[in-house]
Amino acid sequence: MAIVVVSFFLALLWSFLMLSSRFRRPLDRAFLDVQGHLLEVSLYGAFPTVMARSLRSLLGACGKLSRSLLKPSILFALPLGLGLIVLSGTNAYSPASAGEPLLVWIEPEPTGPSGDWTLQAPQSITIEVDRFHPLGDTRRYWRLRPQKAGRYSLKFASQQGECEKSLVVGEESVILNPSRRPFGVRWLLSPWEPPLGQERNLEEVHVDYPEAVIAWGRTSFSWELVFVLAFLAWTFLLAFVVRPGNPKRS
Repeated sequence: MAIVVVSFFLALLWSFLMLSSRFRRPLDRAFLDVQGHLLEVSLYGAFPTVMARSLRSLLGACGKLSRSLLKPSILFALPLGLGLIVLSGTNAYSPASAGEPLLVWIEPEPTGPSGDWTLQAPQSITIEVDRFHPLGDTRRYWRLRPQKAGRYSLKFASQQGECEKSLVVGEESVILNPSRRPFGVRWLLSPWEPPLGQERNLEEVHVDYPEAVIAWGRTSFSWELVFVLAFLAWTFLLAFVVRPGNPKRS
């Protein structure tokens, strides 16, 4: 399963960061300080003044411990983000089903013209509702019904320009791109199609794929939960197998 494989490599990378001397030494020093102040709290509980000083020192030591984790966490954020993007494209959604209705919509830019967008769909896709525009909503909606499995291209056109959006019906083990957006941070969340051009005055073209779940017996889970559990399991296992040794105060 891709989720288990990706979570293993991410856990391995995190373990390497935690075992490297550059990050391990300040982490060990901060952890020993926290342990020492916790011992002070347990020893001097009967002396309120000393207890207050110990608690204040404990809070400072916890702050140092948090700061020692900041740099490796920042380095880890990039591979973690890439892993989550890949897993989202392969596990967050299911392809559209042949014979089942599917919602597609476009969202113009708030400050740009809404445009009279039209949709040209392949012959094997029936347009049941054409350009539905709810009151107070800038989006334009279409309800489609694909008749057979395959990969299709939906073509939208208006006075502002043209654009296309891929549609996958009835195929498994594919990367799905539910939203196509202009280049930017939001496009990076679904980067499997080229970004929209700014001249089209569109915020997003979206295919409402059904959400995917991972079934286990009679129970189903989201891929995010499976990823978190697998990552934590691999991390604990690697920490148990590869021990850094006893930290030393310096």
